[in-house]
Amino acid sequence: VPIPSLPTLADGLAGQIDDDALAIGRYGLDGIAVLTEDETAAAIRWLWENEGVRAEGSGAVTVGAVLAGKAEAIAFPAVCVVSGRNIDEARFAGVVGA
Repeated sequence: VPIPSLPTLADGLAGQIDDDALAIGRYGLDGIAVLTEDETAAAIRWLWENEGVRAEGSGAVTVGAVLAGKAEAIAFPAVCVVSGRNIDEARFAGVVGA
């Protein structure tokens, strides 16, 4: 599935989706939330300020979907998996204001 490659805080989610990955997604997902760059940044910042967790954009988007009110289909209580802290130091400082 061709998608444009644009700069993003969620580098790990930016890329081409091959046929196998598309098939897995179609089988296993009930829905997808799409976040803006600002919503992704807000999640990174929230995780740092409230939980002391340094997260890269791709790892913070689950929290971002909840914070942005884009997780309506989720039955609560729920778990947001936050993975990855491989965010460039300057980018992280720019997002969290450090």
